[in-house]
Amino acid sequence: MNTRSKLLMASVASAGLILTGGLATQRAFADETTANTSPLSSLVTKMAAKFNLKEADVQAVVDEVKAEKDVEMKKMAEDRLSQAVTDGDITQAQKDLITTKQTEVETKMTEIKKITDDGDRRAAMDQLMADVSKWAADNDISGKWLRFAGPGPKGHGGPGGHGGRGEKMMMMRDF
Repeated sequence: MNTRSKLLMASVASAGLILTGGLATQRAFADETTANTSPLSSLVTKMAAKFNLKEADVQAVVDEVKAEKDVEMKKMAEDRLSQAVTDGDITQAQKDLITTKQTEVETKMTEIKKITDDGDRRAAMDQLMADVSKWAADNDISGKWLRFAGPGPKGHGGPGGHGGRGEKMMMMRDF
């Protein structure tokens, strides 16, 4: 690979990292199962065309950066929960429950993302939110530790936030 190609791929990786980080909080309802509906698909296409690269190569770099960012975000969430146990804010048993529930919610979110009808998808999301709220109450876990269960309307940050179309976030990694 020549210097120009390496420089372009580094630029693509940097752009992917920046955009992936910014879009990570807006993914609750983005259908990322196909390239045509991925929030980054048009960027990948445009960058490949602009720099005369293979679209698959650009997509591979973006996917790699996204995967690295996901690992980093999960580690941060784990560290935050561990610190909460150390500080006495939650017990180890509660941390374990939260971690298990996180995996369960992520699995259910994958299923919900596949629902094509907006009304049905929102109903499924509302049901999941209700289930998580009940679970938290049953396990004496404060909503403070349920960021994966959603900050509320208008996405991240409540009304008028930058979360998009009014959906509720479901990712613990968005702490």
